[in-house]
Amino acid sequence: MILCVDLDDTIASSGKTIVSQAVQFDKDFLKRSGSIKPVHDCEDYYYFAKMLNWSRNDLIKFFNHCYPMYLTNIKVKYNTKKYLRFLSNLNIKIYIITSRREIGNEIVKNITLNWLNTNKVFFDKLYINVENKEKLIKEINPDFYIDDSLQNCNLASNYMDYSKI
Repeated sequence: MILCVDLDDTIASSGKTIVSQAVQFDKDFLKRSGSIKPVHDCEDYYYFAKMLNWSRNDLIKFFNHCYPMYLTNIKVKYNTKKYLRFLSNLNIKIYIITSRREIGNEIVKNITLNWLNTNKVFFDKLYINVENKEKLIKEINPDFYIDDSLQNCNLASNYMDYSKI
C-alpha cells in the first residue's frame, strides 16, 4: 500500500512559521508596521503576503531573503512522526509530495531532506518541486492521499481506486 502525503501544513506547521517570519521581514526589511489583516478570499499559497498588503516585488524580496531560513525553522506537526512510523510498520509506503520550488543547485531539496532527517520524519520517497500533484497522483496510483488543500484532494480523488480499501 502507498500513502502520498503533502509536506507543508500537513506534516509541517508551515503556516505559523511563514506568517511569523513575514511579519518580521515586513518590520525589519520593508520598514513597515508588520500589521496583518484577516484574509478570507485568498486561494493560493501566498495568503501571508495578502495579509501584509505586499506587492509581488515584496513577495520576491521575502523569498530571496528568507526562504532557506523559513524552510529550516518549520516545526513538525504534533504526533506526525509517530503516525508515519506506525503506518510504515504496517508496510505502507510513505511518499511525501511537495510543491516547494527549487531556487538553484538543489538547495531546497537538500534543506528539505535535512529537515526531514533532523526531525526524524519517516518516508520512503520524496517528490519535490511538484507543479501538478494531480498528474503525479495519477502516475503513482496511491491507496491514500492526504493534503491540506481541498483542491488537491478533490483532484486526487479523480484517480483514487476506493475499491482497494
